[in-house]
Amino acid sequence: MQQDKKKIILDEIAHWRRGRLLPEQYCDFLGNLYSDQQDNSRKNRSLFEYFKMGNLKLWFLCFGIISFICFIGLYFSSFPWSLQIASIFFVTTFCYGIAGVFRKHGHTSWGHMCAAAGSLLMLAMGAAVIHIQGVNDQFWVPFLIFICSLTWCLVGYWLNMSLLQYCGFLGWAALYAKLSAFISPEISWIEVELRWLPLSALGIGLSWLLHDKFKRLSPVLFAVGVTLWFMPQADVIFLRGETPQDQLFGILIKALIALVLFYVLRKKWIVWVSS
Repeated sequence: MQQDKKKIILDEIAHWRRGRLLPEQYCDFLGNLYSDQQDNSRKNRSLFEYFKMGNLKLWFLCFGIISFICFIGLYFSSFPWSLQIASIFFVTTFCYGIAGVFRKHGHTSWGHMCAAAGSLLMLAMGAAVIHIQGVNDQFWVPFLIFICSLTWCLVGYWLNMSLLQYCGFLGWAALYAKLSAFISPEISWIEVELRWLPLSALGIGLSWLLHDKFKRLSPVLFAVGVTLWFMPQADVIFLRGETPQDQLFGILIKALIALVLFYVLRKKWIVWVSS
């Protein structure tokens, strides 16, 4: 087989692997068929093996990255607020960029670790800026959570990381719960249910509507909808002072209803979630 045709096929297999269009073992099988043993072993080489080989560029790059992060961490509190914001943007973008490179080359676990590090640093450094500047945290903390949630949703979709998207939607759910409790601190359990159950139905409904055109988003919306099904109980426990024992019966009833619905409708929802 000609080299250019082989390269086209291997690039297509790599695209299938990144987009999860085929299971991992099928992609490995096809890759072994259309690649030489030498190229395949080089492609599957782990990051630790590159360190073991003594790649000086990689070692110096890691040293520079660690030194720069330590510099920012030590002098972050003395930076002006504009430079603090710029530092957050740079560190977060760098972590997400490295995560994208790892994902592109098949190092999925390292990609998830870098994305998680960038997300946690974004949240922690943003909270540090709010504390250092002494601004009104009643406004800026929700604003920080909103920005982080939006970033996690967008980056999670770009990097095909469902868990990161899920955390972004949960951040928005937390903001909604806090706003609801602030506006109406004392309401009946029926009103709490009515504030959450339509959102749960909306998440599951969007999962079904978008499963053809947005295959990566559909499972996330389904998981968010299922989570919001139980959010009324979490709302009254964490924000309205109810004890977990008082909500145990309601949680069990909801879990039983969800189990019955999932079983009866299993041939429908499994299709659009797994597609």
